[in-house]
Amino acid sequence: MGPRFVFGGITSTAFPAPWSVAADLVEGFLAADRSGTVVYANPAIEAVVGWRPADLVGQPLSVLMPARLRAAHLEGFASFVAGNPARHPGQPLRVPALRPDGSEVPIELMISWAVAYEAERVVVATIRAGADTVDLERRSQVAEGLLRILVAESERIHARVVEVVATALGWDAATLWVVEADDRLALHQFWGRPGLERFRAACEDVAYRPIAGLPGQVAASAAPRWEADLALDPTLPRASAAAEVGLKAALAFPLFVGARVTGVLELFDTESREPDAGLLASTGEIGRRLGEILARAETQREREALVVELRSAQAAQAALVRTQDYLLRAARALAEASDYADALERLAAIAVPLLGDVCLIDVLADDGRLHRMAARHADPTRQALVERLRREFPPEVSSEHPAALTLRDHRSRWAAELSDEFLRRTTRDEAHYRILKQLGFSSYLTVPILFSRRVLGSLTIVSAGSGRRFGEDDLALVEELAGHAAAVIDRARRLDREQKAAHELQRALLQEALPRVRGLQVAARYLPGAEAAEVGGDWYDVVALPDGHVGFSIGDVAGHDMGAAAAMGQIRHALRAYAIQGLSPSEVVDQLRRFHEQSGIDRMATAVYGRYRPDSGELSFVSAGHLPAMLIRAAGGVERLGADPQPPLGLAGAGPAGERARLQPGDAVVLYTDGLVENRWEDLDISLDRLAAVCRMITSDPEQICDAILAGMGDPRQNDDTALLVMRRT
Repeated sequence: MGPRFVFGGITSTAFPAPWSVAADLVEGFLAADRSGTVVYANPAIEAVVGWRPADLVGQPLSVLMPARLRAAHLEGFASFVAGNPARHPGQPLRVPALRPDGSEVPIELMISWAVAYEAERVVVATIRAGADTVDLERRSQVAEGLLRILVAESERIHARVVEVVATALGWDAATLWVVEADDRLALHQFWGRPGLERFRAACEDVAYRPIAGLPGQVAASAAPRWEADLALDPTLPRASAAAEVGLKAALAFPLFVGARVTGVLELFDTESREPDAGLLASTGEIGRRLGEILARAETQREREALVVELRSAQAAQAALVRTQDYLLRAARALAEASDYADALERLAAIAVPLLGDVCLIDVLADDGRLHRMAARHADPTRQALVERLRREFPPEVSSEHPAALTLRDHRSRWAAELSDEFLRRTTRDEAHYRILKQLGFSSYLTVPILFSRRVLGSLTIVSAGSGRRFGEDDLALVEELAGHAAAVIDRARRLDREQKAAHELQRALLQEALPRVRGLQVAARYLPGAEAAEVGGDWYDVVALPDGHVGFSIGDVAGHDMGAAAAMGQIRHALRAYAIQGLSPSEVVDQLRRFHEQSGIDRMATAVYGRYRPDSGELSFVSAGHLPAMLIRAAGGVERLGADPQPPLGLAGAGPAGERARLQPGDAVVLYTDGLVENRWEDLDISLDRLAAVCRMITSDPEQICDAILAGMGDPRQNDDTALLVMRRT
């Protein structure tokens, strides 16, 4: 979190508004209160369901629900709000959504709880288009139906093919037109639900020449065509018969053998249907499959070969659906992870039992050793044994362990069976061997974790108790998982190096030893924030001035990166240089403001500079947008100093010239940065009151005051970097 800026009672912050993080999501996102009223929708929602965010906010959730499903959806929402959800929060649900024009679109919906301003709980949902998944399922259903036909060796194969495709894709009628020797299109098959006999008769009375009618146009163009409303095309033959029986929409697509169009399949529906991009895209594959079936299923030998091919296609389609589901879960796990170790743990957790029984992730550290970052078993009762492998027996780089060999030659390796000789050769000692035998290691896959041709580690999937045997066909998905792990590891390493360098820079710029001044005790603390990959621009400084005064400062540069640390160093050193010239606090801040503008620093910053006169205890200081100091009186009570500051550095404008106070013996002044008092769960004024209450209870020396404040305010590192400076007149 960046610095908090206070201007005459008006507060602003660089921290984003509650939902601003959702504004950049590529998925649709909305939030609703307990009554089901939409309180927020992000821009991406329009691309998914067609609703503009401004039109959704204030509307009930029911506007997104098809009428036939509305009662069930509202009942489910009420149960979720009441704490009795039918599905776990975060579990995906595939449902249709209602667009503003009344059409429906398939979506994947995930709901959960969130906390908005003022601790109000709201229901939040992410919504993604479900067309791709629906399309895959459609194709899988078509392949399964065709497979059943061929396995049963149906004599009426044309009739069964038409029926299977129409029912699998959800249409009410279908016609199959075959290209004859003279290029005419002849009706070979009709299928329809009861009540469509009049339309069937109209189809049987027609034969189409190329370019004539819907079948002729599709055959000539070799491309699918969608008629959303047959009534809008009065030139379409059979239109009157279609209107009589209530048919409204049509989809026609070509059948192929190689590059040659051999026929056309028409689908009709009694409801108006807007073009479905996913279904249109899948007609090419379905058309090629149907064309091959009808051309090759004339002999028993060709039919048997087609059975094998369809079984393979069905298995590949099912594997593709499983793969997409797995990769979606992997992406979500990475998005939810708090750091890179957590990300690897999450990847390992979703790898079992989908890919195998055990997942091990080993990472090559900067010291050249392999560190086992994740070890997960699909069976929680066996996790303790896998955890021992992680802690006690990580692979050694020079060993014959598969992870080490993969690290050295960058090649994936696998074994369908694991012999005792192999287990003995790849374990360190008897205890290591016994753990593998207890777990039942029987087959494995190990793949390198590569990023930009650099090996970062290895990922191992093991069959241990399920009886699964791995082969080359299993490598592709495991290697894709390793690719996700590689991106996480590389990014984390770069952030870790940047964080270390920034913290080293910050520590180097901070004052190591505070000056000794007669009659003044001084203590300071600096605590980096909890985010491992971030560093702030907080500083403090105390300097004995040539005229006998003591100059002191504290400040915060916006941002959490090397740029913030570098800007902090520039500002702090410039401030010290102006202070040594003997300028007054207001003159120092004016000079510092000009320096900030002329040096091209693009970070806003807050700062306090003051001068203390040891012989009289007189204190004068100026605040540039910084939080108020706390003056602890030895006689009792706490006063806020600098509650009406000038604007921060980087913002134009003038403000109060500063404040003066006199420290009596035993009085102490406390200066701090926003990490001490700002957090997302508490209003700033409440935090400042709490700090004042803590200060009222302490009048000891500055070291003890620092410790008491940090203990009384809780661990500030959960929020931001924190600098704390305490000066006490003795």
